This record gives sequence, structure tokens and C-alpha cells, in this order.
Amino acid sequence: MEYGRNKRLYPFWRGNRVGTENLDKIFNPRRIAVIGASEREGSIGAKLMRNLIGVGFQGTIYPVNPFRSTVQG
Repeated sequence: MEYGRNKRLYPFWRGNRVGTENLDKIFNPRRIAVIGASEREGSIGAKLMRNLIGVGFQGTIYPVNPFRSTVQG
């Protein structure tokens, strides 16, 4: 793919490579916020919470839902 000669339009073009230590925070998080967490069966928020707990996620899960005082609590 040719980007042209104006490299300042592409701030990530500096010739540096991303190390795997930077990706570790994405693929092995210590905490996750589930925006829209819910207990309502069939909702995406409920499925996300159930899946995180079901696979044995060892970090902290922060369920976030501004319309509920507690979620999965």
C-alpha cells in the first residue's frame, strides 16, 4: 500500500515496530469494564458478563449500567 511522501499525515509512520509487551495489555487485561452490563436474559450485556465469568476471567470485572444500581451483584 502506498501512502505517499507526506509521512506527517500518518503519525504512526516512524519506522518503529510495536513490541509484544504492548499487546499483552490488550490480550491479557487485569480488569474489564462491561458497558451496558445487564441481568436481562438474552441481552448482549448479560451474555458478555456470563461469558467472562464462564471462561474463568481472573481479573476484575466492572459492570457498568447507568440505569441500574446493581448488576450481577
